[in-house]
This record gives sequence, C-alpha cells and structure tokens, in this order.
Amino acid sequence: MLSTTKLKFTYDRQKQLTFPDFACALGEQWLIIGESGSGKTTLLHLLGGLRKPDQGQIIIDNTDITALSGQNLDLFSRSSGR
Repeated sequence: MLSTTKLKFTYDRQKQLTFPDFACALGEQWLIIGESGSGKTTLLHLLGGLRKPDQGQIIIDNTDITALSGQNLDLFSRSSGR
C-alpha cells in the first residue's frame, strides 16, 4: 500500500508544488500525467525517498517514510526491495 497526505514540495522558495492525496492498494497501477514542469518527476522522487517533502506524509507498507532519517530510509529501502 502506498498513500500520500497533504504533500508539498518547494523549489528555491519560489515554485511550490502541492500534490493531491491518494492511496494505491497492493496490485493497483496508476498513471501519472501532466504538463511539463507540473511535478511528475518530483512526485516520483518524493515517493522513492530521493527528496524530502516540505510538508505531508508518504506511507509505504504502514511506514511513514517522511519521518525516517537518511540512514533509516536507506535501511527501509533495502529491506523492502525498492
């Protein structure tokens, strides 16, 4: 299970991206579409733990990855096969 709540990310204190809340159940597939610069790649970086959001939560398999430190996020990623 993957879900997000109140997710926001800001580039250079100027461009703020706000993402809709969603929940993706095990086995579901989602398509992310949008115009160039709308935040598709940023969202994927957030979901993969490559970037930290300014606000909000990302829950993967009942773990809030936004609350994990860098080392714990690495351990979580390795243990979950991501």
